[in-house]
Amino acid sequence: MDTRIKIEKRTISKVKGIQTEVWNDYYSCWCKVLDLYGKEKYEAYNVKLENSLKFKCRACLLLKAILFKTKEFRVTWDNITFNILFVDTMSNSKTDIILQVQAVS
Repeated sequence: MDTRIKIEKRTISKVKGIQTEVWNDYYSCWCKVLDLYGKEKYEAYNVKLENSLKFKCRACLLLKAILFKTKEFRVTWDNITFNILFVDTMSNSKTDIILQVQAVS
């Protein structure tokens, strides 16, 4: 685990009757960046997910809370913002969680 990522949570607020999205810091953690490879990479190209990565993080309750609410969270790493596509608990592993993300264009 050699890379620091920041996870942000979306909140909707109304300013003068207009809804606006605000991204607030939710959690920051160390992780390992994993690239897609082999069959995974070709499948990603077929469904137009070229700019996809995986972040392998240590499991915690804050990360498990993201599991069914991926649209409300995003990841920032190296000044690049990523939408969370999928959270893999690795068969309910107690040690690791993998966040599959795609760069925001």
